[in-house]
Amino acid sequence: MNRFLSTICLAAAGFTAATAADLPAGYTVTPTPGSTLEQIEQISVKAGWPQCFKQEASIVINGQNIATSVKVTDMDGSGDAEVVFTLAEPYTKTGKCNVIIPEGTFTVGWEEDPCTLLEFSYVIDNDFGGGDDPNPGDIQNTVPDGYTFTPAAGTEVTALTQFSVTATNDMFLTGASRTLKVTVNGEAVQGIRNVSGELKNTLTWELAYPITEPGYYTIYIPAGEFYGYNEEDNQPFLVTVIVTGGEAPTPDWFDGEMTSDPASGSTVKELQKIAIMSPKLTSLYVGPEAGKITVEDTSGPVDTPFTLTPDEDNFNEAHVIWMEFAEPLTAPYEYTITFPAKSFSVAKYPEEHYTAPFTLTFKVDELQGIEGLPADSGIDESQAEYYTLDGRRIAKPTASGLYLRRTAARTTKLLVK
Repeated sequence: MNRFLSTICLAAAGFTAATAADLPAGYTVTPTPGSTLEQIEQISVKAGWPQCFKQEASIVINGQNIATSVKVTDMDGSGDAEVVFTLAEPYTKTGKCNVIIPEGTFTVGWEEDPCTLLEFSYVIDNDFGGGDDPNPGDIQNTVPDGYTFTPAAGTEVTALTQFSVTATNDMFLTGASRTLKVTVNGEAVQGIRNVSGELKNTLTWELAYPITEPGYYTIYIPAGEFYGYNEEDNQPFLVTVIVTGGEAPTPDWFDGEMTSDPASGSTVKELQKIAIMSPKLTSLYVGPEAGKITVEDTSGPVDTPFTLTPDEDNFNEAHVIWMEFAEPLTAPYEYTITFPAKSFSVAKYPEEHYTAPFTLTFKVDELQGIEGLPADSGIDESQAEYYTLDGRRIAKPTASGLYLRRTAARTTKLLVK
């Protein structure tokens, strides 16, 4: 199966234009990615011994298929050839301009390996006038045979929150990987997907960050993004919808309880490794807002770094993500860990949802976990300190019960009858 290679940002608004250093090894592009141009007439790619066996090819600019003529030139006679794409008409729309040259558009090397996917950006700045605002001619509607796309091309929506592909022949659809390669107006988007419908023949993408700014938005689903039960990859989709503007609907959050081990509210000797859990028979993944998880103790924010690692070693145990601090939290404070919405995505077959906001609280007490210590002998009572089992210091036990007695030598349990 063909697979596209792509870098996915956490938010469409956070897409960063590729520079020459960001291109795959062995590839250079002219004009240099990141440049400011008046217009785009030609784009050339150097990649050792390129070959192209067709004279026309489409590249994608801001989500639109753009027709180009293609030729391979040896610019200086040294064998250092370039693939040159000449646009049928110069591209002049002002603003950020995201370019995609699809995988396999030309071949590289003696063995004629297909080129990798190339993604890069320019800034178009000119005073040509006209052509900068969307118009009905900008609506793309490339949907392969055997599929329908929702919302249909040209549909007006107040906010773009999700879109879906349905196989008309009841084919079971499966995402090829969890790393999305979908773009909207040429910018990578973050989202989750789920299979839905009675016959499981629909694949739905839910955007992590709904689009509410009015305008025309072209959704590009590359080849190989999903496949059916016959293992055949999808062909590319290119569909434009119109956002009229408005508030995004309330997300359909995951409705299961998020728990932890140690349990939220418990008192521990130290805090280092926490199991974040959703109910079993679900799979838990790190979401787009995981970087905004905060940890605070009684005195304020805690800046000790931590990692989030999914535990998928055992079947039906993928509902666990380990949160591990680089250094144990041992100060005797109460700790609050705040997880914003979309910190995790939860897959519960056949659907996926983002987690709603939740918090976990813990109390660190160094006296916790003392079990089965022998009674003291010969202790100077004037030097002893006494604590209740929940860690509260007292002058001296008076009521009957079990207490902790600490001296310079050790801490023991004390039973008062």
